[in-house]
Amino acid sequence: PAIHGFKSWSHDPNLPNSLASNEISEILPAQQGGYWILTYGAGLIHMSVEGKFTQYAPNTVEQFPSKHLFNAYWIKDRLWISSSDGVFSFMPKTNAVQLFNKQNGLIDNIAYLMVKDKSDQLWIGTSEGLSVLNSKDHTIRNYTDVDGLQNNEFNFGAGFVDDNNRVYLGGINGF
Repeated sequence: PAIHGFKSWSHDPNLPNSLASNEISEILPAQQGGYWILTYGAGLIHMSVEGKFTQYAPNTVEQFPSKHLFNAYWIKDRLWISSSDGVFSFMPKTNAVQLFNKQNGLIDNIAYLMVKDKSDQLWIGTSEGLSVLNSKDHTIRNYTDVDGLQNNEFNFGAGFVDDNNRVYLGGINGF
């Protein structure tokens, strides 16, 4: 119920159409209406305009790589998501997923921090260093403190891109 103009949604194990988790890490508008809700523990949830929830997680969608999601960006028709298992692109129309992790070039799997620059490159901070993923050709460049980073460990949400496309990333030893 709405109180003082506020409406809230939460997980209720007795209600089949409730949120799958109360641990929300980000909410984004969906391109076709509704919202995409990232959770820490229940994967990705789509909330339709009518308020219906659809869950996308390893236990509900084949090939969905993670249930611990941190943040996301839209690039064209793909949602790029950082997670505890790497970074992946997700196409809502087809449920197609493409995972980028340590096995195929990221410096580490746990992508604590991700920002998108004006060239649609994803700057991914981990506890082992920084990976820069080109969303167009899927090339990856890796950097560590040897390259001049503040440290190899980055913090959740501690980054942004300014109007001149300069990337600022914060970690355990400054930015």
